[in-house]
Amino acid sequence: LQGNPLNPEAVKQIIDFEKSMKEEPAKLRALARTSSYEKILEMILSDDPSYTTSATLSSVAIDLLIRGKEYEKALQGLKSGLERFPNSIRLQQLKGLALRRNRQLDDAAFILNLLFEKGHRDTETLGILAAVWADIWEKRKAEGDDSGARDALENSRNLYKEGFDNVPTDTYTGINAASKSALLGEIDQAKTLADMVLKRLKEQEEKRGGGPPSDYWERVTEPEALLLIGEWEQSADKYHAARVAHQNEIGSIESTATQLERLIPVLDVPEKIKFKLKKYIFMLKLVS
Repeated sequence: LQGNPLNPEAVKQIIDFEKSMKEEPAKLRALARTSSYEKILEMILSDDPSYTTSATLSSVAIDLLIRGKEYEKALQGLKSGLERFPNSIRLQQLKGLALRRNRQLDDAAFILNLLFEKGHRDTETLGILAAVWADIWEKRKAEGDDSGARDALENSRNLYKEGFDNVPTDTYTGINAASKSALLGEIDQAKTLADMVLKRLKEQEEKRGGGPPSDYWERVTEPEALLLIGEWEQSADKYHAARVAHQNEIGSIESTATQLERLIPVLDVPEKIKFKLKKYIFMLKLVS
């Protein structure tokens, strides 16, 4: 067939496919902004070639379902996606995340530890697995197992720090390593890591020409770092701005509220700011 022209219909299909791959993520984000999560799930389950020939769009769509706290829909989409693409690391990571957010902690831990034991030590796998260990910390603490709880928390911090050490531009693992250090009582270490994160955020802001990042987790990283170094007022204002800009991401917002609830008791926050932040947590939980 070498040298023979492609069938015009085949050429059209290729062009349409490439166009769809470029345009579909924006459509999915628009649907998420209007809370049209059932439609997103329908697209994942469809026979559209954009979703059946590559795991890319399914991964984008499922991530949006998780951010919107639509965990059952996300798991339904993951079942279909992993049947089509059983070797997709991204889909396996997202399954671990969805299970964790859906309080299926043992199942989440198994999937993520399996990836870890297979040698996947990228920042995404390390970060989600570290979050599972943070949940195990809270579970053990509630059960009165203080020693086991501290071990779980330390393991969580170490996994986040490994990710940040490996990829110093990954501010997500960096800020979580900082916050877990604070929860361990290692405040100086927490401040050092938070300062490193703020430096990276500044560099990223300069590269994009100013203004806040478009991603929720990138945006909410700055107020958390500011909180850890004691810039209370600035931190509270930036938390508020992130919530308003990403109010449809109620699953992510709920995680932010949980993180704040963990941090406030271990930081020397002035009573006035503490009241403001606790009021903000209440608002976050109302949204979620």
